[in-house]
Amino acid sequence: MARPPKYGDEFKKDAARLVRESRRTCADVTQELGVNRETLRMWGRKAERAGPDAGVGLARSACETLARLRKRVAELEIEKEILRRPPPILRRRCAL
Repeated sequence: MARPPKYGDEFKKDAARLVRESRRTCADVTQELGVNRETLRMWGRKAERAGPDAGVGLARSACETLARLRKRVAELEIEKEILRRPPPILRRRCAL
């Protein structure tokens, strides 16, 4: 049976973000967190490759659900705009 990871994914992302956003050196952050410098550099490289949206922390299923719901909201907005417009027959009566 494999040993559980010493550091969680969230800790790794937060540590990499700390180095990137705080403008502190990698050595300063490793000293503060008690992590090996090369380990922190590896986490930082992995975070850079993952891209800016990787820090959101959503599972794949949650991202898929979010995308589906955003698409549905866009469809409903279009339907709402269509229903706001009066039918052509009413437009002619109002113009008289």
